[in-house]
Amino acid sequence: MQIYLGWVIALSCAVGIIATTAAYLLLVSRRRITRLKSELQKRTDELKVQVGKAKEATKAKSDFLSQMSHEIRTPLNAIMGMVQIARNTTNDHRVEDCMRKTELSIKHLLGIVNDILDLSKIESGKLTFEENLFSLTNELNFIASMFKSKAEEKNISLQIDVKNISHDGITTDKIRLNQVLINLMSNAVKFTDNNGSIVLSVDELFHMNGESAYRFSVKDDGIGIKPDQAKKLFTPFTQANVGVFRLYGGTGLGLAISQNIVQMMGGDIELETEYGKGSIFMFTIRVPAVEHAEEKTEEEQQHTLRDSLRGKRIMVVDDIDINREVVELLLESSGALIDSVTNGKEAFDAYLRAEPYWYDLILMDMQMPIMDGCAATEEIRNSGKKDAKDIKIIAMTANVLREDAERAYQSGMNAYLTKPIELSALYAEMEEWL
Repeated sequence: MQIYLGWVIALSCAVGIIATTAAYLLLVSRRRITRLKSELQKRTDELKVQVGKAKEATKAKSDFLSQMSHEIRTPLNAIMGMVQIARNTTNDHRVEDCMRKTELSIKHLLGIVNDILDLSKIESGKLTFEENLFSLTNELNFIASMFKSKAEEKNISLQIDVKNISHDGITTDKIRLNQVLINLMSNAVKFTDNNGSIVLSVDELFHMNGESAYRFSVKDDGIGIKPDQAKKLFTPFTQANVGVFRLYGGTGLGLAISQNIVQMMGGDIELETEYGKGSIFMFTIRVPAVEHAEEKTEEEQQHTLRDSLRGKRIMVVDDIDINREVVELLLESSGALIDSVTNGKEAFDAYLRAEPYWYDLILMDMQMPIMDGCAATEEIRNSGKKDAKDIKIIAMTANVLREDAERAYQSGMNAYLTKPIELSALYAEMEEWL
């Protein structure tokens, strides 16, 4: 009987343990299932968000391509129209007006292309800065002069307000800073109605340890921006609304690029706006600063270089006839002696035939048949001629990516210019290397 009772007790204990274990395992399983369901739901929600963002991005880029087609065709239409008008008239004033409007349209088209390339560089982390010393007030006056004519057409009051500037010479990337200010000014002029007003102002906030902080602002009394639309302004490929694009045009890239540039300078663009009453875009940068920056005017620089180029021998290397002609005509008044060839092989052969130090400079295209510019440069540098390492070679190319510039420098080129070539940029590089 006692044995039987012992077995019953043992069996009861075993059943209890099994039941307890089963209950524990069931509880653990339920918790795991609940956790898995929660994680699955979370991942499902995240996936839905990502899919939604992808759809929004795809739609935004489709809308952008539609806008871009319009933006590119508009200046192209103007260029073709002005050329046809100039071709069919004998009125010198009409021809001059056509040339002026053609140049403006070309610059507008180039600006669109540059915006696309800048955005690509920003997204890949390859946007670079080149620091140089320049006069801040000179640049502000230059920027204002760019918009003077357009402002006068709309009878807009355009003012420059310079406050407390005791350090006018600043060191930063002049082109990038101008790019931001030009974009903000362009928007202000675009979105301000007739008889409105725009104020471009800069205030030196403080100077410490050789650096100054400057507060820039562009204020207008234009159409303003609704609060829900303001959130979209700094997003690439988007604009405040479709109506804005249809009425005013634009690519929807400028503010996004400007925001990134300012952030790379250590600042941030701020916006104060009231719909129907206007907007103020503001940003602050802190940069090395001195009291004055002596700068020659572009005309003075060109005059000085023209004198220094007289008698210099320059080889122009490009496989496109009109490209060679453009450079030859740009340098025509300098008194330089120009030789032109159509590819890298011809350039290398001409260099080998010439006496050492015969050529002072080679302007080298990069992408050419038979032998490209980089290969030709490497051949020249490795030729063993007495001047092989000394002759100055400047890339002059439509290749504009950072890796293209790196390849040019690695091949032995001294400098890198992108097409379309501006005379001031060409002279600046030549002045540095000759």
